[in-house]
Amino acid sequence: MHLVSEPRVSWGIGAGDASHSEYDVPQCAEGTPVEECTHVVWGVMTPGGSNLYLSAIHMHCHAPTCLAMELWNNRTGELLCRQTPIYGGTGDATVGDKFNEPGYILTPPCLWGADPALEPMPLASGVTFMVKAITNSTYRHHGEMAFPEVTLVQWSASAPHQNAFRREL
Repeated sequence: MHLVSEPRVSWGIGAGDASHSEYDVPQCAEGTPVEECTHVVWGVMTPGGSNLYLSAIHMHCHAPTCLAMELWNNRTGELLCRQTPIYGGTGDATVGDKFNEPGYILTPPCLWGADPALEPMPLASGVTFMVKAITNSTYRHHGEMAFPEVTLVQWSASAPHQNAFRREL
């Protein structure tokens, strides 16, 4: 198998412009229960190129208002990635000691690959994806961000070099 990494790209969805991702979150209606005070923005992206696959996504949004970010295959409706913040100091055993300090927030990336421990890499070239950001809107706030930092790779199972990974700069 041969992997060639493409430069990492960002798909900003917050401002209706893929190069900019800041937006304002309006306050939910008065009397709305806190657990229902959410605001959603979404955008649709279709990577070009040929033979490009998703290998990693790290969703970028601001704590503590960021509740989740998701990546969906827009044609099939399949959820490919959902990232939610994990808060340190909460006693969550899945975080481990290193990231379980009070005040620490961890947002693990979604990873795909050829390793048996990972899900296979989804095709990205020509596939339309929907990116969704879900934030807490108990209070109005400015400068929220919503963009996934995406790493795409060219992949060929027939290449002679097993497990080769090279970064293109």
